[in-house]
Amino acid sequence: MDFPAQYIPPRRTGLLFNGLVIAALLLSGAFCIWYALNRAPQGDIAIWYLAGIILLAPALLFAYGAYALLQARYVLDRDGLRIRWGLRSEDVSMVDIEWIRPAGELGYRLHLPLLRWPGSIYGRRATEELGTVEFLASDAHNLLLIASGNKVYAISPSEMSRFLNSFRRANEMGSLTPLSSSTILPAAYFKRIWNDRDARILVLVGALAAGVLAIGTSVVVSSIPLLSMGYDSAAQPFEPGPSQYMLLLPILGTMVFVFNLLFGMFLYRRKEMQIMSYLLWGGSIFTSALLLAGILVAAL
Repeated sequence: MDFPAQYIPPRRTGLLFNGLVIAALLLSGAFCIWYALNRAPQGDIAIWYLAGIILLAPALLFAYGAYALLQARYVLDRDGLRIRWGLRSEDVSMVDIEWIRPAGELGYRLHLPLLRWPGSIYGRRATEELGTVEFLASDAHNLLLIASGNKVYAISPSEMSRFLNSFRRANEMGSLTPLSSSTILPAAYFKRIWNDRDARILVLVGALAAGVLAIGTSVVVSSIPLLSMGYDSAAQPFEPGPSQYMLLLPILGTMVFVFNLLFGMFLYRRKEMQIMSYLLWGGSIFTSALLLAGILVAAL
């Protein structure tokens, strides 16, 4: 048998569920924003607009769930086990693995993490029998437990019997260079950015600028029912229209901020690409400032 051997968790159900939830949230949020722009009474515009933003926000969580599932893999070789789950990374040395067995052979029910959904069984759960169990799995009916030190990992390789055979074979062959056990949490990426003074300032100012844009637009829309939305070819202002259409601008600003924030975080992992992260986060500030200036000019 060739090593390293790579195994993936079941993905189809999880990707389908995440995709349906993301679509439902996006459609619901878009409907609330559309209603705020076209049908809502003047006094209810802010409520419907806020409801749309609240519905759109959780879509990021499920988008990360889909990304983590697509990136998830369990890599087994003679020196140890490498677990990758989105931005989460676990390296377990073969010499530290005490035992491995399917969860169905425990003889009692294994309690799952409280926050879970199809395709994402992720998190920790303290048990009396096993101590802390770290779940990095997608299928509750296909769990494999791996004990290492004072922690037990619960994974779900789609080919459990083949995984077990590979583990026995690797254990029999022995380790040449034991893998150094290590843990990298998603929070580590946030911590690196937070400890970078320039990055921290850019992200916080970008979030503040997006918030000021949303508040400023709401104030203008609430106080001025009709606004001109631009100029014609003769540099004359268009006929005034419903001011609630201005709410599209903070939506655009927020989308730019979120995209630049996430993409910048992705690039920040590589030192040579960090300058691009700074440019993206700075671009969010510039975009919000430009949109706010346009709203203020239209209101004057």
